[in-house]
Amino acid sequence: MSDAHRPTLPLWLNVVTAAPPAVTKPEDLAAIAGCADLIELRFDLLGVTDPADVAAWVTASPRSVIATVRSEAEGGRFAGTSDEALALLRAAAQAGARAIDLEPSMHGAAYRASGAVVIRSSHTWEDADRAGGGFRKRAVPVDTPDQLERAQHLSRHRGFVVPYGAMSCLRGTFATPSHAQGLLFGAAAVDSPAAEGQPPLCALLDELRAGEVHGLEQHYGLVGTPPAWSPSPAMHNSVFRRENRGALYVPIGRLSPRDAMGFGFNGFSVTTPFKGEAFDVATEHDASAKRTGIVNTLVRRDDHTWLGLDTDSRAIGSLIGRARPPETGAFVYGAGGYARAAAATLSARGYDVRLGARNAERGKALADDIGLPFAGTVYIRDDADSVFFNATPAGAVDDDVSFLGDALLHDLVVFDAPYRDGGPTALVARAEENDARAIVEGRTLLLEQAVHQARAFGSRLDEDELRLVMGLGLRPPPNLWLVGLRGSGKSSVGALVARRLGRPFVDLDQELTRVTGHTPASFIAAEGWDAFRAKEAALFERVRHRRGIVVATGGGLIETGAAYEQLRALPCVAYLHVAPATAAARVAEAETERPRLPGVPPDADESMVAYERRDPRYRAVATFRIEAEGAREDVVRATTRGWLAVISDLLANNVEA
Repeated sequence: MSDAHRPTLPLWLNVVTAAPPAVTKPEDLAAIAGCADLIELRFDLLGVTDPADVAAWVTASPRSVIATVRSEAEGGRFAGTSDEALALLRAAAQAGARAIDLEPSMHGAAYRASGAVVIRSSHTWEDADRAGGGFRKRAVPVDTPDQLERAQHLSRHRGFVVPYGAMSCLRGTFATPSHAQGLLFGAAAVDSPAAEGQPPLCALLDELRAGEVHGLEQHYGLVGTPPAWSPSPAMHNSVFRRENRGALYVPIGRLSPRDAMGFGFNGFSVTTPFKGEAFDVATEHDASAKRTGIVNTLVRRDDHTWLGLDTDSRAIGSLIGRARPPETGAFVYGAGGYARAAAATLSARGYDVRLGARNAERGKALADDIGLPFAGTVYIRDDADSVFFNATPAGAVDDDVSFLGDALLHDLVVFDAPYRDGGPTALVARAEENDARAIVEGRTLLLEQAVHQARAFGSRLDEDELRLVMGLGLRPPPNLWLVGLRGSGKSSVGALVARRLGRPFVDLDQELTRVTGHTPASFIAAEGWDAFRAKEAALFERVRHRRGIVVATGGGLIETGAAYEQLRALPCVAYLHVAPATAAARVAEAETERPRLPGVPPDADESMVAYERRDPRYRAVATFRIEAEGAREDVVRATTRGWLAVISDLLANNVEA
């Protein structure tokens, strides 16, 4: 079979890679399918060496499969020969895999996989630079500025590129719909990357603007050893989306600030252990950084010098000012950069600060360095104390707050730097039980710091809007699903609501075009209404696994039984209600063709028939209804308020998205 006659893939497809520990057996594949269009079975990582075992994996997959066997020479774990690898791929094709991934040593093989797309991969710069026909995937290391420039050149001139390594998180900018074909590869989970730096697939889509931004004007990054997956990219990218900026913020792997500066980024957030180094590489420092000797924000100026800021201290100062504890005693627990920022800020505001730490040696060293008394490894409350500040991760993962000893926290303002999903930290729970005067938990501290950082990164939003937009990134809300007749404004209103709140927007009609290469009209003409409804329902199911997005559904999705029941169970569905005549007029004005609805007589008013059939269902699934006949701005404003009201109610009842 020649390349000209081989089956191929349509446009850009989202691929989740099956790898341990998220996947160790075929039954695990159902749990990782989520927002993916395809599942890549990395047989070398899954430990599959016998062709007889392949069919069980392929048939267990809830999505179409890409079968891959990566040799040790190509960065994988398969120790067998090329012929043995081809035997595994042949078995996958025979079991129904949609695509077969061939590495360079297999490119010349006389290989036939009836019905399977053949992807010719390269994983070194030498192979990537070679010309080649067919569907080509170039996965290349991007660990230096020169490599990034080279990868971008390849992407512009030779198509589909997958970067891995220190700058792997930039891969979403290579996934541009302007290309004819391509695959966006993401990990199944944070702890299950198939290549160095590979982000989770849903994080690429929801947090890292994959497919949203191309030809970036600005890059920002997170340097350090943050938690498994930091919410900072989601917060800052929400601001960029709100401001319609061609900018992207990504976590950067294993590079120091000094090394990261060479990539042409416009700014960085800096976390442990690099805050001291960031101070050293900055050309100039703000007042807070001069006071603390640490920098957690670097901004490149027009003359290519670097300004270092301590936005941690700015945030702590703002929150102290809002909490208004008496300016008496304060106890800071910790021995790192954040403890230094807290102690210095409280001291500058007139508090008599004592320092404690689990590691007495490090705690004493910090106390001596900043001229404060060291109060030991366990908190002993002083009568003058009005502030307790935990600047460590203690109590976030487990319930160990032994550093509190027998001390009570009543009438104190308690700051707790860490946070965790699914409930309060152990310290926050203790503070609530003890009737603390006020509690400032970790998310609030992180958000306030991010607001100050966004200002440094050039945002012009006012602080209240920054807190709203970044707060939705920090704690993604339930998706907003828009339902209503074709012509009710779901696509236009949805896009504007999403931008207003800095959230991603998904149109199911556009998703259908992305995965099939057909518009809804051409798909229906070629495949029929039943196939269209089935594909629409499948796309709805994939999008349902994403978080914090706005979704414009197809007008007839409500007629699919499973989708209807699922919509009824969702926490936020907005019905954009218009009269049938209005919908018909808007559709006619748009001049988009679509086959007539099935079962509608030629002489019947199609919009009226659709309205009578669907309106009861729209009402049944709707969390709230918006009269969408008026000015678009009024509809956008009302829809935005409705979504925010639902979010507020859920938070008030401690319901997570």
